[in-house]
Amino acid sequence: MSYSDLTTLPKVALIVAILGFVFGVQTLTTSTVNGVTQCSFIDYGALLFGAAGAFLGSLGEVKALSLVEGKLVNLMVSGAAVMIGIFNVLRGLGVIWGPC
Repeated sequence: MSYSDLTTLPKVALIVAILGFVFGVQTLTTSTVNGVTQCSFIDYGALLFGAAGAFLGSLGEVKALSLVEGKLVNLMVSGAAVMIGIFNVLRGLGVIWGPC
């Protein structure tokens, strides 16, 4: 199990998923009506890169199942990309780490 066993798809998926932490275009809207404050938050960068990373990671998982050598390392990296991507999608929607 080494870095040379990794195919291109899991590498790209992991990089794209991590880019959700780097690039962000955020909108935050607050309003108060009759003393009740409502808040809405979306991070489009985390949402976009997270969804793309999760999608590419799932493609990497499918491709890794057909490999003979390096199957485990490809499955692990692709799985990490899927998990980071899902986390970024939730973060982009404001469910996790949102200011609201």
